Amino acid sequence: MSIHNRIHAVLATLIGVVPTGLLAVVAAIATIAPAPVAKASNNQCVWEGGTGVDASCRVEDCIGRGGSARCSVGAPAAYTTGNDGALLPYKWFFSADNGYSTAPIWAMWCEAGGGVWVPNANPYCDGGTFQSANEEGRILEIAQNFANLYVGANCAPAHAGSGGGWTQASESLGIPTSFNRTSEYVSSNCPNVSVQITFAKVRGAQCPANYTARSAAGGGQECWRPAECDQTCTGNPVSMVTGTKF
Repeated sequence: MSIHNRIHAVLATLIGVVPTGLLAVVAAIATIAPAPVAKASNNQCVWEGGTGVDASCRVEDCIGRGGSARCSVGAPAAYTTGNDGALLPYKWFFSADNGYSTAPIWAMWCEAGGGVWVPNANPYCDGGTFQSANEEGRILEIAQNFANLYVGANCAPAHAGSGGGWTQASESLGIPTSFNRTSEYVSSNCPNVSVQITFAKVRGAQCPANYTARSAAGGGQECWRPAECDQTCTGNPVSMVTGTKF
């Protein structure tokens, strides 16, 4: 199964489609994309890396940088269409994987997530949340259930041993959009029996209402809107101060 298909297999668990494969955790980061970005036009304003002396910069540069524009970091967003309603306000989507793509492993993840594994010619997980959740506590619960199944009844329970905390992997529009972490779950009763589980939490970013994304000097993006849009900016607005199109 391709990485693209593995990603969508896990995404599907939050929107009612049955997954058929495991998640390539790190690859999910590549699915995150901000809104279309407004490109610098004349490189004269501070936000473009210029000096800010051009008249248009009074409208385009941010408050505190010589202009009057309202500037903001992005707001959390679902990182793929279709699952926004299932996510909590901070929009994090959590997943877990142990790196093995075999039917017995899928069956364990299915049971760990509260589903029933159907081992027919085209095996699938009926119900449950498989390897995904919209809360950190839930994905840790699923991982614990999986680890207990993986080490076996005679060696369970397994406990989370070595491993670090969440490490930020990417950001967009000034807010974090993905984190990774790895934990080693070790059998309490059997020496040298363990399983390593990798976690990811991902989300998208979007500009707040009435703000537009643009490239910023020094790299990255920011959200902005002219101060003249405090009341309204609809249609094809033009600044009354400079004649600049917004």
